[in-house]
Amino acid sequence: MGAGLWAVVGDPNTDSGGDLTLSGDSKTGTVYINNIQVIVGQTDANADSLCPVDPTHCDPYSTEYSKSVFAYGIGAHRDTDSRVCGATTTVSGQSNVFVEV
Repeated sequence: MGAGLWAVVGDPNTDSGGDLTLSGDSKTGTVYINNIQVIVGQTDANADSLCPVDPTHCDPYSTEYSKSVFAYGIGAHRDTDSRVCGATTTVSGQSNVFVEV
């Protein structure tokens, strides 16, 4: 098994945009990596570049997460984990905390 970077607030998706927000399963916002709140479970995101052509890109929330690393009792969302729109997360907000995939 490899490891992926743990996603944080503001990380975009592969369709350009879709920055993750402090909401959904991540709304507690009390766990940080490099002073940025971590993303867990199902968390909302801003619209990406394919909105409004495909409505799933208007709220491309996270849908995949770790089954072994948790915050708030919910799995960590990681680099290349899926979004509801079919895109994947691109971790760009931090570069040194990895989660088993």
